[in-house]
Amino acid sequence: SMLSEALYGYALSYNSFEDSRFLAALLKENIGVRFNETPLTNSGKSWTRGSLFILKGDNQKLPNYLEKLAQLASDFNRKLTPIQTGYSSQGPDLGAGELILIKAPKIAILKNDRTSSYNYGEVWHYFEQALGYPLLQLDENSLTTALNHIDQLIIPDGYYSQWDEANATDQALMDWVKKGGKLIPLAGALNRFANTDSFKLKRKETHEMDTTEMSFGDQSRNEISYITTGSIFEAQIDKSHPISFGLDHYYSLKLDETAYELIQNGNNAFTLSNTAKAISGFIGYQAINKQRKSLLVGEEMMGRGKVVYFVDNVLFRGFWYTGKIAFANALFFL
Repeated sequence: SMLSEALYGYALSYNSFEDSRFLAALLKENIGVRFNETPLTNSGKSWTRGSLFILKGDNQKLPNYLEKLAQLASDFNRKLTPIQTGYSSQGPDLGAGELILIKAPKIAILKNDRTSSYNYGEVWHYFEQALGYPLLQLDENSLTTALNHIDQLIIPDGYYSQWDEANATDQALMDWVKKGGKLIPLAGALNRFANTDSFKLKRKETHEMDTTEMSFGDQSRNEISYITTGSIFEAQIDKSHPISFGLDHYYSLKLDETAYELIQNGNNAFTLSNTAKAISGFIGYQAINKQRKSLLVGEEMMGRGKVVYFVDNVLFRGFWYTGKIAFANALFFL
């Protein structure tokens, strides 16, 4: 289908992982894309937060951008809405600073001998097979030189030593974040940051019972009460936060009982409420108390950059559909 040069641009509602993949493809082709943080009405349609706007004004330097756009819309089977004007009948105008231009990020994944090879593989698979976006591999020993060439760094699940301000690598990472870098630790990688002076992330502690006087049967029952072996919870989502774009519901898979406090003065995008209940799987009653009012996905601002914490492995075995969208949102909308 022919797209018209005369138009102000084109737009697309964002509400599926197919839309995330389409966005990734646009960015790979250097096509300028904006999104709205507040709802607006334009060209006879209401656009929810996170809708994608491909405007003529952002693509002046790409002579054949409309051909590329038409080809990608066809490849991904996306229906684009023609935008007639920059003036919106409700909400911000399209020319206004309210629409955020997405910078195509250079993203890397950190690898060292303490990285979980499973999660490392899941992240690779996500970028290569699911999202279709380039990912660089960074070994920790070449980290300090490589940081200047990347915008985002994913730290996969693993058993890492705790953050140490005196450590040269950690110092380099901190400087990079403060200058505008985005650090994305997953699951077990959060232990590297939790309960340190440098970050606001705090583990929720369980008040252990004194088991000295207990019989063996009571002790094993008591231990079971702290365990969760694969439980699914429905999250509370902050609809105004970009990580929730395109999502009406979010379910989180808990593979262990680790829980974190909400981030003080941070952006707690997905959380478990005071009344959180597991909707499937086994979870002990002590563990559930610890999970209540806890963090699932949150963001801590540092200088011009940020750390985006994913408490659970959202890419677990690549089957978690809403996790794939939330992760793409963290890469492209934050």
